[in-house]
Amino acid sequence: MRGLDSPLVVLTRPEGKNAPLAAVLQAKGLMVFDLPALQIHPAQPDPVGFSALENFDLVVFVSRIALTSYQWQQAQLLGASAMGGKGTAVLGQASARTPLQMSFEPTRSQGHRPKYLAAVGPSTAVALAQFNQGLSARILAPPQGASHDSEGLWQVLQPHLPEIQSALIVRGQAGRDWLGEQLVRAGVQVVRHASYARLPSAWTPEQVLQLAAMADRGQPTIWLLTSVHGVDAIFDQLRRHQLLKVMANARFVAIHDRIAQRLKSQITVCCGADAQPAVTLCATDNASMADALVAVAR
Repeated sequence: MRGLDSPLVVLTRPEGKNAPLAAVLQAKGLMVFDLPALQIHPAQPDPVGFSALENFDLVVFVSRIALTSYQWQQAQLLGASAMGGKGTAVLGQASARTPLQMSFEPTRSQGHRPKYLAAVGPSTAVALAQFNQGLSARILAPPQGASHDSEGLWQVLQPHLPEIQSALIVRGQAGRDWLGEQLVRAGVQVVRHASYARLPSAWTPEQVLQLAAMADRGQPTIWLLTSVHGVDAIFDQLRRHQLLKVMANARFVAIHDRIAQRLKSQITVCCGADAQPAVTLCATDNASMADALVAVAR
């Protein structure tokens, strides 16, 4: 599939998350461009107002990075505590490990709370199984074949609402709050805890030059889109570098219809109301994303 007319797959997930998928695609003969749209950083933990799991009946982790970042925050606070309260919770000081490097060391809970740990996606549910070893909570997640989003998790949570008086949602510093709103309407006291922040990635001069060359020769591209924030960051950078024309010969794979809708909005702004991007939806696991990207490339 290699050549100037062959599509180039652009992987836009944060740094460190693209390599396994890239290897699969390259083994199938596809060319891959690693171009993270976002950087993910753990949020600075508040030693006074930190949301402890044992204070809630239900704890929802919206993603695997939300879980690992929460663990990173715990490690920061434990490091400061071990120093007699004189330590500082600064990235890379109290714990040298980043969220992507952390093992799933179980937290010890007092009493029988939380009763439930919940995950939106399957990879987060797998990570929670390890994290749950010291908690003995029941893990809730959308079943295979269901939609792996807030709506899918809400369907799973509803039968358990009589046992849930309080809930902690561990998430990014900004994001969709649909699930929290549903819980509040159901009479649950909800606390939102920011364990990480999303920041736009700064593309390197080499990456910008490669994009410009792709645009000049009209090379077809297939963009993997995995978040609404990522879509916005991509188009912001393309505008900044005057490279929107690279989208003239682009197709897309997105992991949720909300992402596809944001893409269409961005395309409308830059290319006009008549522009209709070709978007294929797929599940969130690497195998499904690889299958979708290969199918679109054919």
